[in-house]
Amino acid sequence: MIALLKKLRSSCQLMNNIRKKLLKKFIGESYYYVAITKKSIIVVCLIIFFILLTSAGTFAYSQGKLQPFLSKTAIWLYEKPLIGTYIQAKWLPTDYILSQVLPMKGYQTKITLGDIVQKMVAAGIIDPQKLNETYKARGGTPREMKELLSKPSHTPILVTKETSSWLINILWPLGLSNKMVINEKSPIAGKDVGNFASTGGWTLGKEENGGAYFNSVELIQLSQNQEQRVKALADSIYRPCCNNSSFFQDCNHGSAALALIELGVAQGLRDDEIYKTLLVFNSFWFPQNYTETALYFQYAKNTVWDDIDPKLLLSKEYSSASGWIASVDIPAQKIPNLLPALQSGGGCSV
Repeated sequence: MIALLKKLRSSCQLMNNIRKKLLKKFIGESYYYVAITKKSIIVVCLIIFFILLTSAGTFAYSQGKLQPFLSKTAIWLYEKPLIGTYIQAKWLPTDYILSQVLPMKGYQTKITLGDIVQKMVAAGIIDPQKLNETYKARGGTPREMKELLSKPSHTPILVTKETSSWLINILWPLGLSNKMVINEKSPIAGKDVGNFASTGGWTLGKEENGGAYFNSVELIQLSQNQEQRVKALADSIYRPCCNNSSFFQDCNHGSAALALIELGVAQGLRDDEIYKTLLVFNSFWFPQNYTETALYFQYAKNTVWDDIDPKLLLSKEYSSASGWIASVDIPAQKIPNLLPALQSGGGCSV
C-alpha cells in the first residue's frame, strides 16, 4: 500500500508539473489552453489510483491474500479525512471494530482513587485477609490491587481486560458504602438492604453481610448539586445483567458503576467523559453483549462503534437486560454469521 501511495503521489506531482508548464508557456494562446484545471488533475490522479489499486488487488488475489488486502485498504481509507466519510462501516473488518470495543492496550481514564481504598480498609469495608484468601485460588492478589490496599494512588485508573476483573472488587464496596443524601431514597435502602447481590454478596469486609456498610462512610466529598448530578447520571446508565439503573445498585456492577460516577463527578469530569468511562468498563465486564452491539450497529445501522454516543449505548434501550435483547440480540440473530464467540465477563459475585 505504501508503494502504491508513493506511485500515486509521483503521478499526481508529474501531472501538476505538466499543467504548470503548459499554462506558463501557452497562457493567452486560447488554441493551446485547454481545460487543464485542478479538477481535471484530481480526476486523473483518482483514475491512476484506482488502476494501481486494481493491479494490487489482482496481485493480492493471485497470492491468496485478497481479503487482508481489502481489509487494510478499507481501514486506511476510512481513517483519512474526507475520503473516510464515503467508506461504509460494514466494509471494515470485524477485528477493527472489536479493537474499538475492547482496546488491547486498555483505556486510560481520568479517575484516581487517592487514599479511598485505605479508608475502606480502616473502616472494615475491605478486609485484606479475606481478600487475599479469595485471590489465592486465582493465582494471588494482583500487585496493583495489593498496592491500593496499603498506599494512596494518584495515577489515573487504566482499565484493561486484566484490571477490569479485579477493579470491580475495589469499586463495588466503594459504591455500596459511600455516604450520600440521595442514597436515603435508594431502591435498596430499608429493611431488606441485606438481601441484594450487591449487599449480601459483599463478603470481603469485616461484617458477614455487606448490607451493614450501605451508605455508611463519607469516602467521596460531594456537594448537594454534585449529588444531584450523580443521581441524574446514574439514572441514565444501565448494565446488561439486569433491568435496573446504576442508582438501583442491586448487584456488584451497579455498585461499581455508581462509584465511578461519584468519582468522576467529584474529580470534575464532564458528562461525556463519565459516559465514555462507564461504557469501557461495561464493555470489559460484559464483552459478549457489547461486541454484539458493536457488530449490530456496524452491519444494521452502518455505524462504527467510536461514532456512537456512549450515552445512547448505556441507555435502557441498549444496556438493560430486556432492552439489549429486544434492540440488539433478537435483530442481530437475523444477520447470518454476524456473531463471534467470546469469553463471557465476570458474574455478579466476588
